[in-house]
Amino acid sequence: MRARKRCGFTLIELLVVIAIIAILVALLLPAVQQAREAARRSSCKNNLKQIGLALHNYHDTHQVFPPGLVQPTNSLGSPNQATAAPSCAGCNPGWGWAALILPFMEQGALYDAAGIGTGSLPFDHQSAYRTVIAAYMCPSDVGASVDDSGTASMWARQTAAGWEAAKSNYMGNNDHYFTNRDSSDTNPSHAPTGIFWRHSKVSMRDITDGTSNTILAGERRYQASGVNASAGVWAGSVDSDHENDFAYDILGTGWAHINGNITGWDFVKGFSSTHKGGAQFVLVDGSVRFLSENVDHNRDQTTNSTYEYLLNRADGQVVGEF
Repeated sequence: MRARKRCGFTLIELLVVIAIIAILVALLLPAVQQAREAARRSSCKNNLKQIGLALHNYHDTHQVFPPGLVQPTNSLGSPNQATAAPSCAGCNPGWGWAALILPFMEQGALYDAAGIGTGSLPFDHQSAYRTVIAAYMCPSDVGASVDDSGTASMWARQTAAGWEAAKSNYMGNNDHYFTNRDSSDTNPSHAPTGIFWRHSKVSMRDITDGTSNTILAGERRYQASGVNASAGVWAGSVDSDHENDFAYDILGTGWAHINGNITGWDFVKGFSSTHKGGAQFVLVDGSVRFLSENVDHNRDQTTNSTYEYLLNRADGQVVGEF
């Protein structure tokens, strides 16, 4: 009697095929994820290049880089108190550097709609400063696109629900060490060493260390620390009456290591990213560099490490490989 011809797979053969597929997926998935992250990192780099170009165009037009923050002042020279800010008694709102360069970011219509340059930050234009700008957001950062009440940024802490502003992952360089120093500080050792601060007017000639050796702006990730702090906002600040607070949302310093493990408010004064191993920065010459989180960095007021050299525009130090 002729044996019946067998069709199909045995259970063992099916299990072997499934196992092979699982192994292939396990091998290919990390490669796919790495490729996607590489693409996101490249997009982030392009964002910083665009920001750097916009800052250069602003400088070409005004002969200085934009101030870190612009506040209207009263006759006594003190910032005016905002009266329209909901749940923000005593706040002194002002436009930040990222808002001031919008016309050079192909966002001239938004610049006009928000009333930028016409006075203090108008809270009745919330639909404008809630506008999400893709060039101000790192694609690798999956945090909320709006600086909501779930964060501890100065903006979110000082304003009521419904008045949130759109997020920005890019902070201007304020200082090599301490937090958000201000030109009104009469102590010469406390003068800002970066590019941006309140009412700053830094020009190319002030950057004596060289444009390829000085950081212009860099990344900060959403909810980077134990206090759930936001990356920041592009519009500006609502808490600018406190010199050590006003610039958290728009400026960064060398107070914390890149992606450092410092907890609490110290972390939100620095630069960070969701990119593995470091963060990206645009230098004054317009080039974008990825700085390792292990870059030489001493957290002290004396400029004596590579990271501090890069954040200080005029320390006279020679920057080696970085």
